[in-house]
Amino acid sequence: MSSIPREQPESGYAPVNGLSMYYEIHGTGRPLVALHGAFHTVAAMGPIVPALAQTRQVIGVELQGHGHTADIDRPLSYEQMADDIAALIRHLDIAPADVFGYSMGVGSPCSSPSDIRSWCASRCSPRSPTRTTACIPS
Repeated sequence: MSSIPREQPESGYAPVNGLSMYYEIHGTGRPLVALHGAFHTVAAMGPIVPALAQTRQVIGVELQGHGHTADIDRPLSYEQMADDIAALIRHLDIAPADVFGYSMGVGSPCSSPSDIRSWCASRCSPRSPTRTTACIPS
């Protein structure tokens, strides 16, 4: 398998719901928010992000208590992560955005349906990005 080069992304922190959420932007095109699995980071998604960034603007997110995004004093729940993702989409002004998640990222759908165009979920390993379990266009 040929290696896809990983270019230096634009990155930053977005103030969302009392959290300073880290994100990276890779590529150009229609926005696609990429959500990692539990205890992972954008970098841990392996070849998924650079492969998707060949045709899309991929916004890799690090959720509460993961990677560059610090934990804060509030419960960590799918509902809260969904609210955070929706707030990030609004902060970056990319609504409606497509969303891709695997593992824990599958359980973090946006709480605001107007913020997402479609949702694609995978339960495969980030090393095997072709096995998709569900894609739901809005």
